[in-house]
Parts: sequence; C-alpha cells; structure tokens
Amino acid sequence: MTIKHTERPTYLDHIEDATRAFRERSGQDSMFENQSYAELRFIHYIQGKVNDSAESLEEKMSNLCRYEVDVDLRGPRNTILGIRNVLRKALIAQGLAPTIQVSHDRTKMTIVTEQHEEFLVGLLERYKKNSTNLLRYQVKNSTTD
Repeated sequence: MTIKHTERPTYLDHIEDATRAFRERSGQDSMFENQSYAELRFIHYIQGKVNDSAESLEEKMSNLCRYEVDVDLRGPRNTILGIRNVLRKALIAQGLAPTIQVSHDRTKMTIVTEQHEEFLVGLLERYKKNSTNLLRYQVKNSTTD
C-alpha cells in the first residue's frame, strides 16, 4: 500500500480522528461493532489505498513477460553469469528491475521483465559481438496468459 507524501496530512488527520473516537467509545466488548464516523472514514480511506495499490500491481503484473534464453558457450560455464549481469544492468538502466534466474547446468536463463524481446535480442547480439564466449543463443517468449 502506498500513501503519497502529499497525502500525509490527510492520512494523519484520519488516523488521529479514528484513534480519538476509538478511545472515547465506552466498553471494549463490541470494539468491532458500532464504529464511529471517524473510524469508518479511516477504514474506507485505507481500503481505497489498498485497492489502488492492488490495481497498480495488477497492471504491472500484466505487463511482465517471461523469456527463456538458451545459450551455447565456449569456455567456462560461469560465463553465463557475466551475460546475466550485463542484461540486469541494461534493464535496470531502462528503469525496469528484472528477475533473472540461471539454471543449475548454466545453459539457460529465465528472465521476467517488462521489456520487449527485441531489446533482449539486441543486448545479446551486442554481447556476442564483443565476446568470443557466446557462440549461440535462442530467446523464447514463454509468457502464458
């Protein structure tokens, strides 16, 4: 849940009013019944923020793509870690924090990002051009709806 810094006074007013109203209620037997207007206003405010955050998260999740990248390497298998780092840094520079997992046999990467396949292919081509260790690669979009 996100509350913008510009909404801080509103949030503080709501929570202070709700806290005051809760303390002024008589008895704790029915603390979840008969809420005051201030308490309900705070609950609805927070509920709205949670809903906004859920919608934002759903939108971000719907934009994510999953790519399977098979690589054929010359030399040590740990070379794939260098490729992973290059891809990660380039995607972060674009403002897109990716998730990149490398298989145990160090021949495959699974990349989850908002970026398009063409961008990944371009990065891999540039890496292949500058390094003799990457012989071949294949990028497959494995996103399922």
